[in-house]
Amino acid sequence: SAIVAISVLFALSHVTNPNATPLGLGNIALAGIFLGLTFYLPGGIWTACGAHLGWNTLLACLDTPVSGVPFEIPMLDYSAGSPAWLTGGSFGPEGGLAATLALTAAIVVTARYASKGAG
Repeated sequence: SAIVAISVLFALSHVTNPNATPLGLGNIALAGIFLGLTFYLPGGIWTACGAHLGWNTLLACLDTPVSGVPFEIPMLDYSAGSPAWLTGGSFGPEGGLAATLALTAAIVVTARYASKGAG
């Protein structure tokens, strides 16, 4: 589908980000699918933009890397837990299996909601 194709392009646009990993890029593709589906919810493009901005802002405010891009927040010291394959390591939470599970659940819930004519 178009959402999947654009999501792959969305992930590829992050390939040069610091500490990018195949799992991280896969999760960014999943995020693209989630954001594509949110377009079909009430609010359309604004819902999708808000979800993307909200995620990036939350990670930045917590001093975590956002898709590998580090943030320096005074008085906060982010340290990824281990193992990196679970937590995302230096790429940030988007690079770990925990994000894969959360994004998959978000896609399922959003797809069901959107298919019920919520938009």
